[in-house]
Amino acid sequence: MHQLYLTPEEKKLFDALSAEVQNGWKVEVEQLTFRDTEDQQRIRVEFMDVQDKNLRTLRDKAREVKSEADLAKLADSLDLANVSDSDIEELFFALGPQGITVMIVPLLEKATGDEEVDLAAMLSTARHILLESSSVPA
Repeated sequence: MHQLYLTPEEKKLFDALSAEVQNGWKVEVEQLTFRDTEDQQRIRVEFMDVQDKNLRTLRDKAREVKSEADLAKLADSLDLANVSDSDIEELFFALGPQGITVMIVPLLEKATGDEEVDLAAMLSTARHILLESSSVPA
């Protein structure tokens, strides 16, 4: 079984997929939340320390971006196939949970097979880890 950590909105999108596409996936509704300010996100992007040339270009373009949705669109346009794990971690940290969420929804909206769901699962896991690290114990 592969794990997905989906918000209620994302779960509705997943539930609308065919039974064939849903097969083999375990969905846990994401209970953790975190709200970024634009300044927090901008600072994380500013300090994003990456080696990949395309990610450095993304960082430079992101300095002029006005919203987290635009930042996520920039990140979504990248091919991360040959990017190091450490650079991907830096990217996800810079995007933050909200930026990653903006990337998950379109994947689930257009999913026709495991490839899109697998990418959504990877993103949802990254978001879940960021949310866990940002949570304050009760």
